[in-house]
Amino acid sequence: IAVMNFEKRRALNKNFVAVAGVELGFVFMDDTDQDEISFAEYGYAANYMLGGNLVRPRKDDVVFPGLNEGELPVTQFMALKGAIQYSPAKNFFLTPHFHIASIGYNDFSDYIENAFSPDGEWYLNNEVSALISAGITASYNSFIGPVDLDVSWVNGIDKVRLFFGIGYQFNRSN
Repeated sequence: IAVMNFEKRRALNKNFVAVAGVELGFVFMDDTDQDEISFAEYGYAANYMLGGNLVRPRKDDVVFPGLNEGELPVTQFMALKGAIQYSPAKNFFLTPHFHIASIGYNDFSDYIENAFSPDGEWYLNNEVSALISAGITASYNSFIGPVDLDVSWVNGIDKVRLFFGIGYQFNRSN
């Protein structure tokens, strides 16, 4: 299992910040002998849970706005994100964002063959697929913690989903 993430924030002026990020997660499976059964055949290969808006301390949870928290279990993924954060007033932020990912459900060698030209439907959970999300988050830093409202669209299901959160989260929301 290999996980890597990188995020860079750069102030454009006193009100605007550009955000760019990359997140990668891969599972490298050993070849099995004739008398062995791969853990992937039992559905245990999906080590990464994509979805939700909340940053979790677990290494296998990946924020992907527009999906429900932990909605999409995958074995392999490469994700890019971009956003522009605008602060029109103290402690208030508007952040339009865009996420795109290539996701897979099998061994790394099977995934990487189609990772850069995915043609599956991600919600079927069986082929290398493209996952896209676009939306906007309104945030306010209050004395009880952040107050967030996110509106995001996700390809494939063609739904606009809302997320609303108040205060600091101390456990999973679902």
